[in-house]
Amino acid sequence: MVTEVKNLNNKIIEMKLTIQRLNDQLAWFKRQMFGMKSEQVKDLPCNTPDLPGFDLKNAEIEVLPKTHIKPHDRKKSKSRKGEFKVEIGENVEIIEKVIDIPEADKVDPITGKKLVCIGYDKSDKLATKPEQHYILRTLRPKYTLMEDSLY
Repeated sequence: MVTEVKNLNNKIIEMKLTIQRLNDQLAWFKRQMFGMKSEQVKDLPCNTPDLPGFDLKNAEIEVLPKTHIKPHDRKKSKSRKGEFKVEIGENVEIIEKVIDIPEADKVDPITGKKLVCIGYDKSDKLATKPEQHYILRTLRPKYTLMEDSLY
């Protein structure tokens, strides 16, 4: 008889803990669903049924304490515009490297006409060899389909 009472008391304690845990979860879900950050609908039609299991009329409103953040002055950062520019003399050698597309890609796949080079995308980089500086200029041709009347 005494062991049965102890077993029943243990079950009651276990069930109380489970109920408390479930109540905590339900309160958390209510805060997520109806809290400050949720999307709230204020004007519901009168014939809309309440959600089952959510007693909104008796729900507790959680008020978080306000915190004050001390204001401070910001320093304006220095402008670094043009700080890393390098002046290169006129006598620096320029080596051009042309990166062209394959001949098969120079034909329009729809019309079958040959594409015409209309210019280059150019980029310059300062490069070095031992004790020598030069500019490596990379040229990438731009192709387009030209009308017969233009050339």
